[in-house]
Amino acid sequence: MLDPNKYLVLKRKDLSLNALGELERIEVEDAIVIRKQDIFAEAGLHAYAANVLTGIEILSLLPQIAGMVDIEHLQDIADYFHEQAVSCKRDTFFRKLPD
Repeated sequence: MLDPNKYLVLKRKDLSLNALGELERIEVEDAIVIRKQDIFAEAGLHAYAANVLTGIEILSLLPQIAGMVDIEHLQDIADYFHEQAVSCKRDTFFRKLPD
């Protein structure tokens, strides 16, 4: 069985020290972790980027909705995940099956 609590995901802005110097954090509950060393990470990240691009393409066909969505921001997201996918090969020399 997979343990959904294996990794803790935090937003940097929500990580702080309280007056006693103890770590305070607000956990992001709707996030998952994909490690770049995972042999499936590259394909998964490419797929995510491609799906965002598909969304952009669909929105471009629906001008009444496209004006309500920040297409440039969606493009930035697609670019980010594409770069993360590419970096899996570039930055990760040891690939493994997910644990």
